Amino acid sequence: RQEEVLLERQINRDIDARLGDDSGTDDLAGIDPDQEIAKPEAKWTFAQAEPVKDDKSKEEALAELMTMLVEYREQGL
Repeated sequence: RQEEVLLERQINRDIDARLGDDSGTDDLAGIDPDQEIAKPEAKWTFAQAEPVKDDKSKEEALAELMTMLVEYREQGL
């Protein structure tokens, strides 16, 4: 929670520097925006995307896309 507050303070300071301070709304008083945020303890990884199966010719793929477009237009999308 402390890191979230610190990050919010840093973002607010940057916004104030660019847009001007709206003084009086700083509810994060007492938080040092220059304090370092601790490194995360866990390393996150994301699943790799499956390879694209290229089992259609360009003409077949284009025909399928055009069919989808017609269906979307009929539905008003």
